[in-house]
Amino acid sequence: MFSSTTAKMVIIVLGIMTLTATGVITVTSLSAERTLYEQRRNEARNILRLVMLDVEHQYDSLVRFKIDAVAWRRRHLQDAVTSAMLVLEGHYRDQARGLLTPAEDQARAREWLMEFRFGGEARCLAFDRDRQGLVHPDARFIGRQWDDFVDIKGNNALTEALSAVKERRDFFSVMSWPDPASGYRRRHLAYFRRFVPWDWVVAASVPIDDLEMEAGRKQREIIGRLGRTFTDIILTRRGSLFLFNGQEELLAYPARSDSEADWPLRRLTGRRLLAELSATARDSSAPKEFTWSEISEGKNPDEWVAFVDRFKALDWYVAYSLSREELEAPARELAARQLLVVLSIFLLGFMLLYVLISRTIRPVVLLTRRVENLSGDEFNYSAEADAE
Repeated sequence: MFSSTTAKMVIIVLGIMTLTATGVITVTSLSAERTLYEQRRNEARNILRLVMLDVEHQYDSLVRFKIDAVAWRRRHLQDAVTSAMLVLEGHYRDQARGLLTPAEDQARAREWLMEFRFGGEARCLAFDRDRQGLVHPDARFIGRQWDDFVDIKGNNALTEALSAVKERRDFFSVMSWPDPASGYRRRHLAYFRRFVPWDWVVAASVPIDDLEMEAGRKQREIIGRLGRTFTDIILTRRGSLFLFNGQEELLAYPARSDSEADWPLRRLTGRRLLAELSATARDSSAPKEFTWSEISEGKNPDEWVAFVDRFKALDWYVAYSLSREELEAPARELAARQLLVVLSIFLLGFMLLYVLISRTIRPVVLLTRRVENLSGDEFNYSAEADAE
């Protein structure tokens, strides 16, 4: 009787506790998993934002370098043309005083401009209103029609310069002309002014391919610094930060000694996946999320998640990839710890409940037994009396 009653009460209470614990575990686990999963995703996005801020800072320094270098060259060219104009004005005064004929004076002026040096590879150019070459560091251009001097838009740079200087405007142009022998075009920054007495256009030009080479070197330095930054950032065991461009060339990635840690990175060098990542981020101003599967030999397919953002000025893409298993790991760990705690509490509660029920039921059971025994004794006594 005692065992039967205790067992029934324990089973009833155990069922109630089980249902309650199951509901609590289910609700809290789902809520915790969603919260931790979203938190992990936000951490990944924040890492990507920090890297993008670093890229933007590095790019700003590159832009400042270019602006400062071009500004210095512009001032240098303006000073050179100003000096040349002063010399030409002196020659014109000699002509006006009758010391030289116009032809002799202009010939001497051209010779002086041919020899004029104002630092580095900067040189003087001069042509007339018909774009006929008068002064050029390459003598093969003198006396020729300069029709193949073009700007970066493909237009005739000298035609635009003539229009500008006739209006007494300063005019700068990035232009190039072909080498008569090889046809190679070297880009120059040029500044033009008009010498009115002879209707000449005088220019000073300096090659800027060295500036472009220096900018390219600084850009490679930026990529190197980003690679070191990627290595210093603490990621998940299989997480990878990497940088690639719009031509799907991998530019920077962390150097890892653990082959298991960087194996997804080797797979990410595949052309198709990089194309999909760039397409995901190309038309968005915010980081985008991209998922895909990797099939490993002898293993189940791995699910991967990448957060990718685009730096439009350089057409660079920064991506942070990690396995979905690692993305969901904190939530699973929390759910397992929560289940362990609940089971421990459940077992402890069950033991306390059993003891409590046992102590509560025991007096009732004993009283019931005494009553049953007493009823039996009275029945036996009455039967004996009647027999006598």
